[in-house]
Amino acid sequence: MKCYCCNKDLPTEEFDKKGNGVLKKACRKCCQLARQQANAHIAIKRQVARENKQQSGTTYASRDYLLPQLGFKTYRDYLASDLWHKIQARVYSARGKKCYLCGRDATELHHMRYHKDDLLGKNIKFIVPICHECHIYIEFNDGQKRSLSDVNILFEERRRIYMGLPPLPPKFKKKQIHRRRRGVYY
Repeated sequence: MKCYCCNKDLPTEEFDKKGNGVLKKACRKCCQLARQQANAHIAIKRQVARENKQQSGTTYASRDYLLPQLGFKTYRDYLASDLWHKIQARVYSARGKKCYLCGRDATELHHMRYHKDDLLGKNIKFIVPICHECHIYIEFNDGQKRSLSDVNILFEERRRIYMGLPPLPPKFKKKQIHRRRRGVYY
């Protein structure tokens, strides 16, 4: 039987070039080459997915990935910078100094996400004033830091209670948990 790659009449093997269930017949040499190319393609796809996740701004890991690109060694260094102080002033002047979750005086700001534009202060839509007690409540569970998606769910739940809105539907929470298991974050 002829190889579909080189058209030589050699013994052929069946293989799935793209991993989509379509089998092709190729000689051993072409089959090995196609498998190597397919493996390289899969490795590149995985690397791109990893980089996209790191740059997504939806996890603490993505924040830690972006900070060195912005010239900061740690998040603590970022919070001590003049850039952060300017962002704080802009957020407080735009949104006031009341906690979004309880109405007390806000002493801190909470990032809902860590996109590059948010960290640079170009977009302050996802940075909100919050008091220290509420910040600790949503960020930590028995001393353990929660994931950013869990924090955002708790933030929304607490905000709805304060605003007198109905609670989040159970489907919403289940969707977020299901998405997290698949590697997609809120």
